[in-house]
This record gives sequence, structure tokens and C-alpha cells, in this order.
Amino acid sequence: MLDPLALARLACELESEDLARSIANTYLRMLDSRLSRTETALESRDEVAAMDVLLSLRVSSCTVGLMRLESAVLCVIDAVRRGEAELARVRGARLAALAAAARSALRAHLDLAWSVQPG
Repeated sequence: MLDPLALARLACELESEDLARSIANTYLRMLDSRLSRTETALESRDEVAAMDVLLSLRVSSCTVGLMRLESAVLCVIDAVRRGEAELARVRGARLAALAAAARSALRAHLDLAWSVQPG
């Protein structure tokens, strides 16, 4: 579910553990809003709005290491791209449960000291 090295890699790329931690905390603050926007866009069958929020959610989930959530978002994106609005809506409805588990995993990870460095 969580790639524990993702934030360590991000910290190395940014040359700042504090900045990587800040990005992860921003992700957590924005997660509910992104999920709500996703649900609204899918319910109203607004493909442009759905793709906008889904792509943002996919990239940011990958950045902080939430691979299972990223994979689920990709499945929704695929349904939207194929024009399968009902399938996208059903898949999108499952994101909230995955996001809850992802949120818990990321918070727990942030609470731990980052002692593992990518190599």
C-alpha cells in the first residue's frame, strides 16, 4: 500500500526532508477535497473536471508513495478515457475507502523517524 522509500527519495531529490514532509502533509490536507471533487465530477459525468482531479490525485499519490491508491485512480482514469461513465463512477466510489487506509499509512509513516535512505 505504501512505498516507504518514496518520501525518502523525494527528500533526496529536493535535498530537504522538511520539504518532503511538507508535501506529504499538504497531500493529506487536500485528499478529502480531491476525493469530493472526483465524486462530483464523476456523478455529473464531467470528463474534463474528472480527468483534472484524477490526474492530480494520481501523481500526488505516487509522489508520497501511496501505490495502491494510485493504481485505483488509474483504473478510474482508464474508465473515463474509454467513455465508461458508470464504471468510472463505481470505481471512483471505491476510492474513499482506499484513501482512508492510505491516509492512515502515510500518517503513521510521517510519525516515524526517516532512518532508511534510498540507495
